[in-house]
Amino acid sequence: MNIAMADPAAPDVSAVIPCHKQAQFLPDAIESVLSQAGPRAEVLVVDDGPDDAVAAACAPFGGRVRLLRQKNAGVSAARNAGIAASRGRYLHFLDADDRIGPGLYERSVGAMDARPEWMLTLCGTRFMFPDGRMSERAFGPLPAGRAFARVLEGCPPIGALVVRREALDQVGGFDPALPETEDWDLFLRLARLRGDFGSIPEELFFYRIHPQGKSTLPEVTYRFRMEVLERACRPDPRVKDPDPSFAQGGDPAQLPLRKARMAVYSAGLALGTGDAKAAAKYVRAIFEHLDGAKPPHEFLTQMYQLAARPFGLVDPPPGELYERCAKTLAALRKEFPARSPLGAYAKKIEKAFRGPLPKRAWWKAWF
Repeated sequence: MNIAMADPAAPDVSAVIPCHKQAQFLPDAIESVLSQAGPRAEVLVVDDGPDDAVAAACAPFGGRVRLLRQKNAGVSAARNAGIAASRGRYLHFLDADDRIGPGLYERSVGAMDARPEWMLTLCGTRFMFPDGRMSERAFGPLPAGRAFARVLEGCPPIGALVVRREALDQVGGFDPALPETEDWDLFLRLARLRGDFGSIPEELFFYRIHPQGKSTLPEVTYRFRMEVLERACRPDPRVKDPDPSFAQGGDPAQLPLRKARMAVYSAGLALGTGDAKAAAKYVRAIFEHLDGAKPPHEFLTQMYQLAARPFGLVDPPPGELYERCAKTLAALRKEFPARSPLGAYAKKIEKAFRGPLPKRAWWKAWF
């Protein structure tokens, strides 16, 4: 993907907001960008539908928002259309159901203007409930520096990213063939470059947790995460001039454990959606990927945290989530012979949901 360079009179930041069936949240996202002080910003909303509700949500903002419309082609194609129409030196990708806090562009642009070795910045994240309340738990950004090994462990939130246009040009845009995990795929390509990830410690991105969020479908999530993970463990011809240290990708010897983590992710989502048979499928996959090795204790906590996502919850007390999932957990146990290793592990999962939970593992669980 060839991304044209911005002209000198262009905005500093181009905010690209794809929208598909989430017009009810869109004004909040737009307002959070338009209220940014300091660097000049343009807002490009890409209606991936098209849907008249998106145009209606944009109408009150007048000429301050550029509305692009396309037939439904997915979030990657929508973001790529926004990139192609954008003019800023920096790009920011904000989902229609999320928002940013005051100062994100000022802090990010100022930091990268002062540090040419930083090709992007990531800020801290706080979770936002459907009614707008913020969670007590926050998620800090990655430490500044090279980040390939850390990004292999999980995907940072895309809305926390502000990236230089030239860095994006070196790796191309989003992959239209990926309806899910397209953000992780992009981060992994960026992490192969010779530049550093920059870190903004303030919590300036707000990730909305709600049952209609896109990452609540276990099968879709698992299939495409596995594809992205396998691609990350070999050379990627889409990356121009990668750092030699990362040109060959991740260590293939670590692939089984990373695949098991992807199965944990989908098992948790399946439990949260009440699908015991799907949860059993991914619990089996955990054991298949580990090939006889004992699942790490933290897997239980990750599964619990992810089971909360379809309910629109963040870190609920163990008793609360157990009550919501009790029938599914009981059905999961019945999927395996009681005296088998899988049956014993299903009992451990149920016990973890009752509490107390093993150690926390937020990075790997949520992103």
